[in-house]
Amino acid sequence: TTQGDPCSFCNRPPLLEGRYRLQKVLGEGGQAAVFLATDERGVSVAVKRFRLGIGMDMEQWTALDREINVLQDLDHPGIPDYVDHFRAQSGPERYLYLVQEFVAGQNLDQVLEESRLTVPEVMALVAEIARMLHYLHSLTPPVIHRDIKPSNIMRRKDGSLFLIDFGCVRDSGMNTFGATLGVGTFLYMAPEQHHGEVTPSCDIYS
Repeated sequence: TTQGDPCSFCNRPPLLEGRYRLQKVLGEGGQAAVFLATDERGVSVAVKRFRLGIGMDMEQWTALDREINVLQDLDHPGIPDYVDHFRAQSGPERYLYLVQEFVAGQNLDQVLEESRLTVPEVMALVAEIARMLHYLHSLTPPVIHRDIKPSNIMRRKDGSLFLIDFGCVRDSGMNTFGATLGVGTFLYMAPEQHHGEVTPSCDIYS
């Protein structure tokens, strides 16, 4: 059922928490997978599933809790809305599910594979992403995404942008003791981020 296969008894897609009907897998890798689903109102949502394995270390647990806590408090048109989170079990496997607003479109990596952007188009993208970062960095305490890159920016058909994947997020009020160094994506990381120094400037650099 975790792959979206029909139930062997009713031949219908699996229903999570009695509310979310899985439609298809959008992506998966490592300990996580993302599904397209519909809720009981017929609204499309993205369901991110994390496998809660015995081998998960404290940093991984902390990252999951951090992503959920931060997303619950965000309110910006360029950031998918938090909807729900819950834990469930399928046989011996335990999972944590994070449900968010579904954003249909392409990420900027996919856009760049299909077309070459003009300078005005690039500047317009940068300006819109900067407004998202201004919102995050103006919060108290500031929220730092730490993984700004083309694949984490979705563009809808109408051209509007969304910043996704807050799995590396942190806020500046967090204790940095014991934090994993170099969290993020190497090619987009600010030099100081490689050494664990994280400030809003790191997002601007990316």
